[in-house]
Amino acid sequence: PGQATMRVIPGARQSLEELKLELDRIAAEVVSRRGKPFLATVSRAKDGGFTVTARGNAVHSSVADTGSNALWLLSEIAAELRPAPSAVSQVLEIVRLGFVDDHYGVRLGLAYEHAMMGKLLVAPTVLRVKEDSAVLSVNMRRPAGKTKQEFSAALDGALKQLQEKLDARIEESRERYVGDPAIADLEGPLVPTLMDVFQRVTGQPARPISVRGGTYARLFPGAVSFGPNFPGRTYRGHSPDEYIDLDAL
Repeated sequence: PGQATMRVIPGARQSLEELKLELDRIAAEVVSRRGKPFLATVSRAKDGGFTVTARGNAVHSSVADTGSNALWLLSEIAAELRPAPSAVSQVLEIVRLGFVDDHYGVRLGLAYEHAMMGKLLVAPTVLRVKEDSAVLSVNMRRPAGKTKQEFSAALDGALKQLQEKLDARIEESRERYVGDPAIADLEGPLVPTLMDVFQRVTGQPARPISVRGGTYARLFPGAVSFGPNFPGRTYRGHSPDEYIDLDAL
């Protein structure tokens, strides 16, 4: 996410003016520590109090480690503010303790990697407030190297860790989905042929790589996902203002 917001109202014996000064100070300090492209603004909310808006750089979850997650910034601002206990403050603390500065699941005890497919990628993507609860969606792109059962056991351990550290009422809100990583047949007829075509047309060396996105190629025996991104170019698929350069097309 490139943007995340929260509404803040004064605590007991605190005026709006005092809260505004505190929010401005905290936002400036946290942004200064983080640096660009992070930004934060404080504005009056229509229904009272203030709206804190954290901004980063939105990217597709398959390349989350190239972006700047706005939820990181918002959770750090909330921690400095020390809000009254609530579902929202707890979930923001989960973001801060479990995800900030960690794209690869190290803090949650989930990290592992595969020689070709690389590291597990972990990103908190959506935080929604529903009546008396707050729900955080987490997107993970996992490589080969662990079975579904092994990875699910690791997820169980991460949840237990958060429950013990923060609050026993933290729970999974819906059934999790754990997919199977897909690796094409690198020695079959398609991959060498496509590598040869790429090299002859572009004049660039070619090698098969792994991407963290899903592909319908996994549904067909022997199929290969090919293109459309070129080496050295920023991947713009599924991102704001999605496009492809004409010469690349």
